[in-house]
Amino acid sequence: MRKKAEAKFARARPPRASKLASQELLHELQVHQIELEMQNEELRRTQLELEMSRDRFVNLYDFAPVGYLTLSRGGVIREANLLGASLLGLEREKLKGRRLSAFICSGSTDSWHRFFAHLVEKKSDRSSCNLLLRRADGPEFDAQLVCHRLGDGGAAPDIRIAITDVTAARVAADALHTSIGEKDVLVAELRKALQEVKKLSGLLPFCMYCKKIRDSQGYWKEVERYISSHTDARFSHGVCDKCYAEAERRMG
Repeated sequence: MRKKAEAKFARARPPRASKLASQELLHELQVHQIELEMQNEELRRTQLELEMSRDRFVNLYDFAPVGYLTLSRGGVIREANLLGASLLGLEREKLKGRRLSAFICSGSTDSWHRFFAHLVEKKSDRSSCNLLLRRADGPEFDAQLVCHRLGDGGAAPDIRIAITDVTAARVAADALHTSIGEKDVLVAELRKALQEVKKLSGLLPFCMYCKKIRDSQGYWKEVERYISSHTDARFSHGVCDKCYAEAERRMG
């Protein structure tokens, strides 16, 4: 049967219409092939643009002047940029899987847990706090954390955190506060001194014989007592050259 079928197929001649349909089909296939090649080229160009965009984002993320961390709902570090890893004193790969709370000083731990729970429970999409952090190699630093909750459609949210070392700003603020306090003390001392000067200003009743001064209550006081009671001045007694010479002459 197979041999008969092959012989019959060999004797058969395709009609003219069938040959024309084959040419049209071939044309359609060739056009479709060109379209696929154009689409493939467009896909390659789009892929290249996406890769370039991704590289730009990675560079912006990795070399940002702010430390970035991505935390899970449980507070576990999933991602970190270069500065974020540097601030915490560990390589990025070693940071992944560790809890951020391990880098928070004991005095700030309670504040961090309350803040993080408030953020995770959708009570705030974006919030910030200041904490005292400790690098893995020991030193502590004052940090400002700006946090943003990511993802809402039923999935467990990630927390994106921007960390800034504000130690220098805190030191400057403390120095400014100290300077203001010192200035207030100085102003108070100057005001007190001015009040003492005012007490001694004006016309003072002075006895030309006993050299005493009459106070506001009408009592006569020695000059030393009067000045000591109205100022912080203290007296030490001595003898001037003229009086010393006169005393020697008398004792003669």
